[in-house]
Amino acid sequence: MEPGSDFQPTPGEARILRAFVVDGRIVTIPAKERKRLVVLRWLAVTAFRPGEELSEPEVNMRIALRNRDAAALRRCLVDHRFLERPGGVYRLLPETDWPPREP
Repeated sequence: MEPGSDFQPTPGEARILRAFVVDGRIVTIPAKERKRLVVLRWLAVTAFRPGEELSEPEVNMRIALRNRDAAALRRCLVDHRFLERPGGVYRLLPETDWPPREP
C-alpha cells in the first residue's frame, strides 16, 4: 500500500473495497457517493504522503497506477477535500478535513 500510511479499513469499508479494488487497482469508480468516498479514502492513503507537494503530472501518474481515469479521480480527490491544490501544487489534506468514515 505504498506510499501512504497504514490503511486499516473499517468492516464496512473493507466490504466496499473488496468490490471495487482488485490487486491494488480500482476496477471501477463507484457511482454511489458513499462507496466512492471509501475508494477515494483508500486512494488518498495509499497514493500520497502527508507533506508532499506534487505537480499535476505527478498526481496523475500515482493515480494512473491504480486506475486509468486519473483526471476524474484527481478531481474527485480535490472536490471531496482529500487533496488541495493551491497555486497548482497538490497536497494531501489532514484526515480531519476528510469526509467521515464508513462504519
